[in-house]
Amino acid sequence: MLPLLTGEENSLYGPDEIVAGEMAGGKWVRKGDFKAVLVPAPYGDGNWHLFDLASDPGESIDLSGNMPDLLLELTTAWEAYSEEVGVVPAQL
Repeated sequence: MLPLLTGEENSLYGPDEIVAGEMAGGKWVRKGDFKAVLVPAPYGDGNWHLFDLASDPGESIDLSGNMPDLLLELTTAWEAYSEEVGVVPAQL
């Protein structure tokens, strides 16, 4: 992380590197500029949505209908992450 903080690097992760996480039933996964997000009820609709953070940093334009293959790649990567780290589903 030091190269990012000192300005030697512009990004912590490479453009093809997948990074994922979860909290309180919410799920997210990133690859390059793209981020797939699932927000459960009551704050979201419980469906995966896809955003291009380079052109839409506010995550307001859902691209999931336009890029289903990328959404599938990212959600499949999230499932692999979930199995790898042992995600326990949230009891909401």
